[in-house]
Amino acid sequence: MELTESRKRLIIDLISEFKKSDSYSLYKTEFNRIVNNENELKTVIEILKYKLEFITSPTKETYRLTKKGIVFSSFEDAESASDKIIMNSFNNSTIGQFNQDSNFFESPNNIKTKAAPSNNPVIKSRLKTILSNPWFIGISLALLAAILNGKRFMSFINNMLDNF
Repeated sequence: MELTESRKRLIIDLISEFKKSDSYSLYKTEFNRIVNNENELKTVIEILKYKLEFITSPTKETYRLTKKGIVFSSFEDAESASDKIIMNSFNNSTIGQFNQDSNFFESPNNIKTKAAPSNNPVIKSRLKTILSNPWFIGISLALLAAILNGKRFMSFINNMLDNF
């Protein structure tokens, strides 16, 4: 994925197409038509999007220029401004990414995590908790009935005791 002269010209043409739009965006179909080569298309997109960071894809159908892309005028200006554009590709590389010091390494089995509950617990008021218990409601109603009918109940008990 080298930045050749033909790719530089193609990138300049693409950026000028972007700048023709007020929103600095270009439909992907128009982008594909300008590049006109499937293999070259993937390479140019990777260079513009990831290496130079000149474009983004805000939707599935369009590309948009970033601030770096809007300011871009030529590769000579860009190279003089940042000394040189580095085009090395280390995709899927693990160079320098693995620390072998045992103090920094933890086995996935030793990691202590506290998972968040899948749903937040609902905090009920005491009244809602009491009213949602059917046993409590039944016993309360039975006691209430006994209290309200207490005279009749007491007369029944007294009557039973008198008969013995």
